[in-house]
Amino acid sequence: MVDTDSIQDLFISFKAAFDVTKGLVELNRDDKIQHAVAELNSALMDAQGKAIAAYTAQAAFAEKVEKLEAELSRLKEWSGEKERYELQSRSPISPGAIAYRIREELRGNEPVHWLCPTCFQDNVKSILQESGGATRTKTANCPRCNTTLEFRE
Repeated sequence: MVDTDSIQDLFISFKAAFDVTKGLVELNRDDKIQHAVAELNSALMDAQGKAIAAYTAQAAFAEKVEKLEAELSRLKEWSGEKERYELQSRSPISPGAIAYRIREELRGNEPVHWLCPTCFQDNVKSILQESGGATRTKTANCPRCNTTLEFRE
């Protein structure tokens, strides 16, 4: 929002320039005219500086509004997306480990997958990537934050 004091200062500067110009009409001596012209130039430069400052403030405000609108849009989209998941203990996951699983009734053609609980709390969808070896223990790693969950087959 443009600062009302800046706008008021701008109008005061323009009024001062107008008053100087009005005074020019009433002058009849060259030295008074030169002095009045100098005052007019000073008042116009002051008004121009205040106009630039007001424009700069308005541009910064517009940029901030645009960023906030983008963030609001992203959060609204995430709000709908996160409703598709439920917090579960992965069975047979290591004791105390939890992750977000896509709800069966909302997954459509997507494969069953799990989201990283850390990233989920940061409003980010990050699918856990499973890896395993010859043992019966496997791990699920988050490619974003490197959270690792262990589970048994």
